[in-house]
Amino acid sequence: DLGDSPYILGGGGCDLLPLVPTDPVIVYVNHDYNASTLGWQIDHFDTIQDGITAVAEHGTIYVYNGIYYGSVIVAKSLKLIGEDKHNVVLDGNGSGYIVKITADNVNMSGFTIQNSSYSTTVQGAIDLRGVNNTTISRNIIVDNYIGIYLIAAHNNNISENIVVNSS
Repeated sequence: DLGDSPYILGGGGCDLLPLVPTDPVIVYVNHDYNASTLGWQIDHFDTIQDGITAVAEHGTIYVYNGIYYGSVIVAKSLKLIGEDKHNVVLDGNGSGYIVKITADNVNMSGFTIQNSSYSTTVQGAIDLRGVNNTTISRNIIVDNYIGIYLIAAHNNNISENIVVNSS
């Protein structure tokens, strides 16, 4: 019995191998989470970007209702799912983009995405350049310079979004 040892028994039960932590497959984000939250900074985070950084490739991030300010970069294949598209708000606070997706095979749904602005380097509130097999669905995209910017991308599914007051 190794108790709380950071080692596991290797082949044949004789060798001790270091226990290597793995990235969580499911991550939860709630703006109210903090250091007293069980799983804090392991699989429970208060920012979406921290959740994206922590989750395993092809993992899932569940984002609970609340307003999340700033922008995020999705640089790995994953599912980003909001609890309720009317109550999970990603507010760019005037930034050039709110969600920049740079990886293939991303699925994003269930968000209100608002308040991006013009930028010479980034065009849309959701910016998709050169990405493939990505799904953007069931979102509300409102008050942005450009709602969804899609270029040099293939086999993407953009469906069931509501785009209002965006060029």
